[in-house]
Amino acid sequence: ASVQDYIDRGELKERPDGTRNPLQTRPLTDTIQQQRFDAVFGGGRRDEEKARAKERVFSLRDEFSQWDPRRQRPELWNLYNGRHLPREHVRVFPLSNWTELDVWQYIAR
Repeated sequence: ASVQDYIDRGELKERPDGTRNPLQTRPLTDTIQQQRFDAVFGGGRRDEEKARAKERVFSLRDEFSQWDPRRQRPELWNLYNGRHLPREHVRVFPLSNWTELDVWQYIAR
């Protein structure tokens, strides 16, 4: 279901500033739980904002889709651990270590 579906059903309210980014969390986590996804991919990069600076490429989330920095695994030598318990999932950010310059250089190729 989309953010608009949640708004239409009255489960989410439009923000006065019009941005929908903060509203995306509920539909995303509901879909992950309903579909029982083990992993979902995102395009976030560490250099975009402070909150993402501690994010791992393979980011473990608990059964409530919560991120706990103490439960994140080391990612040494580009070795990633995607193991998780039932009802948990991993969010994978393959561009996490890229900078904005890396993105533009890739596009220019």
